[in-house]
Amino acid sequence: MGKFMTVFKFHLKEGLTSKSFFISNLITILIIVGVFGISHFSSHQSKDRIAFINESSYPINMKELNQGLDSAQLLLHDKSHISELKQQVKDGDLDGIIEVHEKNGLPALTYTYKSFADQEVAAILTQKIQQTAIHTTITESDIDPNVAAKLIAPVSVKSVPLKDTSGTIGIVYIFVFLMYLLILGRGQMIANTITAEKASRVMEIMIPKVKPIYMMYGKILVQLVIGLADIVVMLLIFLISYALG
Repeated sequence: MGKFMTVFKFHLKEGLTSKSFFISNLITILIIVGVFGISHFSSHQSKDRIAFINESSYPINMKELNQGLDSAQLLLHDKSHISELKQQVKDGDLDGIIEVHEKNGLPALTYTYKSFADQEVAAILTQKIQQTAIHTTITESDIDPNVAAKLIAPVSVKSVPLKDTSGTIGIVYIFVFLMYLLILGRGQMIANTITAEKASRVMEIMIPKVKPIYMMYGKILVQLVIGLADIVVMLLIFLISYALG
């Protein structure tokens, strides 16, 4: 056991003081801090400016439409300026144009954008304009609101899980990914260690003194400890970045 601990301590010291250990952890720190930094600063960016044109007969309240839109601001415009608005979208002065018109008696949206559409804005506007159309139809047709509410009420779905695993799904994916990185990285480190020993002819000196089985398990356990140390560093940097906001 003493010879095994000697091999283990030797390889552990070599692994923890190696350049690859410090470089890999430095890259990990930069990635985690960078992801948190991008997320932090992107959340304070200005809202997208989207021109809104209403060609339908439905009364639309712009103040109500803008409520709930965290990533965009709707600006009311007239259809006669559509060519100028499209040019502004091409030039980057506007982020998009949303036109509301009627199709077969129902409201329809046309979303004009330069490269990428804001799906969140489209989904929220679709829902709000649909609610406005339904309310207008109910009022004009003199339909009992209680009857209309029953007709448009969605079917309720109640999920009854026999075992609640929702709290562990994310953890499972995280640890599966970490296990993949651990196996891939540590396996490569063991191969590099064996290659370095053969190149320096250390094995010719060690084998007469220590059993090969001790050396093999010593390398494997050292890589396990170093891998766990990498995970601890990742968790610490994650917690520190999260605490800093």
